[in-house]
Amino acid sequence: MSALGAMQDKNTHLESSLSAETRLKLDLFSALGEAKRQIEIQQSKCLILYFTYISTYIYVFVCMCRDTLGHPFMTSIRRGRGQAHVDACGRPHRKLKLRVH
Repeated sequence: MSALGAMQDKNTHLESSLSAETRLKLDLFSALGEAKRQIEIQQSKCLILYFTYISTYIYVFVCMCRDTLGHPFMTSIRRGRGQAHVDACGRPHRKLKLRVH
């Protein structure tokens, strides 16, 4: 009987050890999940700040172009005897037609 009692004690000890190990693993995975969630939140905040910065930069650039050129991204060039309105890339603007002076 003493061997049976020893085996039961050993079994009880193993069960409690496994239970403690399982609780520890659950706590670790819970902490890992919380850390990942916090990282995602911070990345979202950084992305929002980045797009805010970029949109502000673009807005300032457009305002400077408007002040410099009179109209954003539009300028006019002389072609022969007429004047054609083109965009910043040099393509003719689709709504403005060639005017002959």
